Amino acid sequence: KIAKLNNEIDKLRVEIEGIEGGRIYENAFEWRFEFPEVLNDDGVFVGFDVVIGNPPYGVQLNKIEKAILNQIYEFNTTETAILFIKKGWDLLHQHGYQSYIIPKSYTFAANYEKIRQFTVNNLISLTNGGKVWPDVNLEVCIFILTKISETLTYSSYQVTAANCEIIFQCYLDKDLVKRFNFLPNGLSIEEINIGLKILATCQTLNDISINQRGAMIQNLISDQGDRDVIGGAEVQKYGIKGIKGNIYLENVNENKAFIHQNSLLVQNIIAHIENPNDHIKITAAIPDRNDYILADTINQIQLNGNFNPELVWSILHSNCINWYIYRFIFAKAIRTMHFDNTTTSRIPIPKVIDVDIQEILSGLVNNILAVKKSDPNADTTALETKIDQMVYQLYNLTAEEIEIIEISQ
Repeated sequence: KIAKLNNEIDKLRVEIEGIEGGRIYENAFEWRFEFPEVLNDDGVFVGFDVVIGNPPYGVQLNKIEKAILNQIYEFNTTETAILFIKKGWDLLHQHGYQSYIIPKSYTFAANYEKIRQFTVNNLISLTNGGKVWPDVNLEVCIFILTKISETLTYSSYQVTAANCEIIFQCYLDKDLVKRFNFLPNGLSIEEINIGLKILATCQTLNDISINQRGAMIQNLISDQGDRDVIGGAEVQKYGIKGIKGNIYLENVNENKAFIHQNSLLVQNIIAHIENPNDHIKITAAIPDRNDYILADTINQIQLNGNFNPELVWSILHSNCINWYIYRFIFAKAIRTMHFDNTTTSRIPIPKVIDVDIQEILSGLVNNILAVKKSDPNADTTALETKIDQMVYQLYNLTAEEIEIIEISQ
């Protein structure tokens, strides 16, 4: 025991000598020597005039690092891009400017919401960069913040794909951030006005339904069982196509695995399509059977009694709503997009829908589905175009506004 304690004493003595001798400071960064201009005459740190950076993002941190960072920063996150934004802000002089190139998620993602709220009042410029590096899939944006004063507007810019030129688009009122719950960027004034018009008279899809994922049963699916299982791939626009596998009913313990009344099924992953223009495509199906077991790659939208699946099917497949969701919910991103509650809580559904219009739309949908069931190759373009035009009417859009939407699809 004495020998063991003596060894510990020797180790501690070496550590003490290192501290007293300044060895631990050998490679330390000393502000007073490197940047004396950021200190006042009393040696107190007053900050940099400008902080510019491309901070790391998505860094894998260990438990100790996460615990330390959660103590230092109030954002309850260990996403390093967010922490570097706050750190850069703290390093600024009271009249300083901060500019970062960071993930585009800053403008719309739920995990960036607190840092958006923290920075929005001091935001003066936002640039939609898209994919600026060919070998990096991440989309980026560039912001400029100022500590000089809070502003009511910010300037919006777009980087061109051809030569990476930064083009000014417009000045945007920060009230839009509250209205849309994200930082609009890369959109024209005309598009924003259409978005505001759609939003003005609407409730959300979550207001009229319950959105729930299927069950986590992937490891129970096989080629044997007394129930058919379907996943996202089997959910197609004109109905359920095939099955994912089988499962025994006695092994299904979650209520969300079953199809409920007055529901439609939606692929969880929303397709992003690049040609001819960047757009998205929601895929929903009205099930023809209620005995399927649902995997968690499906979202089930259970509607209240005032709405029927055919009506919502027509809205979700419309050019109008796919255009809106892509711009005002996903900020024209190309990342993987999901049809979860964070999405459906922001999808606008008209508060007032004429009963006759609802019946006409339902009839058109049922006609399309019947034709496709009889002949999958049948051309239903005319019927679907008619639905598109009626959905535009639901949102009271003019011919000029419809044209703006149509040319971008």
